[in-house]
Amino acid sequence: QVGSLLRLDAKIHGTSPIDVYWLKDSAKIQQDSRCKMLTEDEVNTLMILEATADDSGSYECVAINKAGEARCQADVAIAGAKSGPAPKAQKAGSGKKAPEIVEKMKGQIVKEGQSAKFECVVSASPLCIATWKKNDQLIKQSKYFSMNSDSNGRYTLKITEAFPEDEATYKCILKNSAGQLTLEAPLKVIQPQQQGVPPSLS
Repeated sequence: QVGSLLRLDAKIHGTSPIDVYWLKDSAKIQQDSRCKMLTEDEVNTLMILEATADDSGSYECVAINKAGEARCQADVAIAGAKSGPAPKAQKAGSGKKAPEIVEKMKGQIVKEGQSAKFECVVSASPLCIATWKKNDQLIKQSKYFSMNSDSNGRYTLKITEAFPEDEATYKCILKNSAGQLTLEAPLKVIQPQQQGVPPSLS
C-alpha cells in the first residue's frame, strides 16, 4: 500500500565473492535515503521506505560471480494509488510529438569478448536524432561501436567486443523539435575465471 514498507528478499547461494544488485524496470537501483539494500547471511534484501505509486513495476535481483550469474524477478503493484490518465508529453505545434517510450532499454550482461547490444523503441514526430553516451562520454561510430536507427523509431547501439573497461551506464539521448528523452541501462562484463559454483537464487 502507498506509504507502507516495500521489502523484497532473495536467498543467494554460490562461491564468494558474489556481486549482487537490483533492477527496477531494467534500470539499476541506487541506494538513497528511501531505498536500502541489506545482506544478512545468504539473504539479500531490498527495502523501500514509504512506497509510492511510482514504486510499482518489475523488480529483478541479479547475482554474479566468477562462475556465472543468476536472476530472479517479481512484479510489484502498490495498492491505493490514485487512478487517472497517464501524463502525456506536450505537443509542440501541429503534428509534432515529443518522444515517448515504447520499449525501454535493458541492461546487458555479457562475457568478455562477446558483443553487446542496447536497443530501445520510441514514438515521436518528427523522428528523433539519437546521441549515445558511455556514462557521460560521447560515443562515436567506429569499428567497436555501431549505432543505427530505423523509421519505426528503433534505436540500437552494438558493441562489437565487450571488455571490462566497457562496463558503464550507457545512455541514449533522443531529441526532436517537440522534446527530448533520455534512456539508460548498465553493461556488466564477466571475465573468464577458474570454475566455481555459480550463484543460485531461491
